Amino acid sequence: MLKTLHGLEYMTDMLLNNIVMILINPILYVFVGLIALLVLKRRRNLLIVSLILYLYVMSIPYTTNQFFAKYWKVNDTYDASTTYDAVVVMAGVTDANLHVAGNFPSYVPENHVFYTNGIERIWAGIYFVKKGFAKKLLFAQWKVKTYNEAEGVKRYALSLGLNEDQIDLYATANRTIDEAKGIKALNDKQPIKRLLLITSEAHMRRALAMFKKQGLNPDVFSTNRHGTHVDFFSFLPTASALEHSWLCFYELAGYAFYYLTGEL
Repeated sequence: MLKTLHGLEYMTDMLLNNIVMILINPILYVFVGLIALLVLKRRRNLLIVSLILYLYVMSIPYTTNQFFAKYWKVNDTYDASTTYDAVVVMAGVTDANLHVAGNFPSYVPENHVFYTNGIERIWAGIYFVKKGFAKKLLFAQWKVKTYNEAEGVKRYALSLGLNEDQIDLYATANRTIDEAKGIKALNDKQPIKRLLLITSEAHMRRALAMFKKQGLNPDVFSTNRHGTHVDFFSFLPTASALEHSWLCFYELAGYAFYYLTGEL
């Protein structure tokens, strides 16, 4: 019964997630505006100006860099004088959909892992363990259908010099909240006195809030930081800036959703 309820809860979350993923697309509202231009007969000039301003603000690096670096980021609390019992690195660092689809060309090496820019946090976690700043690397078994991201991450960590006993693949996870609950269960079984949480700067606020909701109080270290340097190019529209705007909406929507559901 509990398993069925959990399955229904997961399916509901996934449905809501898919709806949100559509609604947070910044380009969607440009198309809505263009359609409105075809329909409306009044205030067309105001709508045109509004669309131009909206698209410009969403497509310049300055917007999201300032938002994440100045207003959304969580300051690092990592203490270099401390040896942490464990460092937990948030999952979602590979292109899971690509691996699930398969059909790789024959020249792609067997067991090759296609990482996203999230690999930076994997490097950070491995670094802290190799240098003796943390005793163990914790990584969730992030599963998408038949693909388990943790298997590739473990092989990669071993190839960079970590030992088997320095890596712990804990609970199965599909969401950040699953990772937080997994660490809570691990901590209940064997207390982790000093824990370091590593994830991207954009993701840290939401991840830390979920960990604290579980009664955990880790120190934090952010990767994939947004620059605060401002120059002429900060105000030129780019495709990557639009992608960062999507990420901004994603994190805001995720934070709001889990806040309303009482999970942070």
